[in-house]
Parts: sequence; C-alpha cells; structure tokens
Amino acid sequence: MDRRNRKDRMDLFPAAKCGPRARPALLRKFGIAGGLAFLLAATVLALPAQATHEPATEKQAAFQVVLERCYICHYLDRADTKYAPSLKDIYKRQSRSLANGKPINDETITEIISEGSPNMPAFKYSLTPQQIQLISKFLKEGWASEVPMLRNAR
Repeated sequence: MDRRNRKDRMDLFPAAKCGPRARPALLRKFGIAGGLAFLLAATVLALPAQATHEPATEKQAAFQVVLERCYICHYLDRADTKYAPSLKDIYKRQSRSLANGKPINDETITEIISEGSPNMPAFKYSLTPQQIQLISKFLKEGWASEVPMLRNAR
C-alpha cells in the first residue's frame, strides 16, 4: 500500500493514528492509576447489568414459559382454536381425552409436551424437565385465569 492511501485511511479513522508510538504518551497522560480507576469504574457500572431475570413466583415462571412456548399456537383464555386446540380448562374437559385419544392426566400432558405430536414440536430438547412440569402445573391449576392480561379475555 502506498503512503497516500495510508494517509487517507488515517484521516478517515483517527483512532488508527494511535499506533505503538502513541500508546506510551497516553499511558503517561493518564498513568497506571488512571487506567486502574477506569477499569474499576467500568466493573462497578457493569455489576447491575448482571442481575438475574428470574420470575418472582412459580406462577410467573410458569406463565413466562407458557407464553414463550405454548401461546404461539394455543389459546389459554378461550375455547377457540388458534393454530392448535385451546388449552383453556384442558383438565376439566368433558371428553377427558386428548386429540390422540389418550386420557388427560399429568403423565400424558407431560409426554405430549416432551415428545410432541405430528403437528406439534417436541420440547424435550429445548425445555428442562422442570419447565415442562411448570407448563403442566400451569394448565392443571388453571393459572391462566389469574393472569391479568388473560383474566377478562373473551
């Protein structure tokens, strides 16, 4: 690369001017103490960003998983069919059986969430067993009726 192109590039990118010769000048200007103070300040300011985003209660954790994984295809608050059958009051249904003919109980609900069906993905690889249990408990306990955004739905 010829000098003219290098100079043009350095004018476009002023940071490129801070080569190896400029670094000692910066170190002399701010000193080691200034550099350590900067690192300490950056570390302290970054600490609040590392807070966990865990839901406060089991119901909130369950709703979060259901909202992310189930509500895309299933209604929780009405009996209509969205892309898949509604999950509203699934444990209280008169037919007491799933679309595949199996009875509605904790075992079959957990199995269909884990293994999926021809029209539903298997979540055993993307959800933990605890998350699958939370979904099952959310449906069994009818917690959808306690969620403010779903409470007064059609």
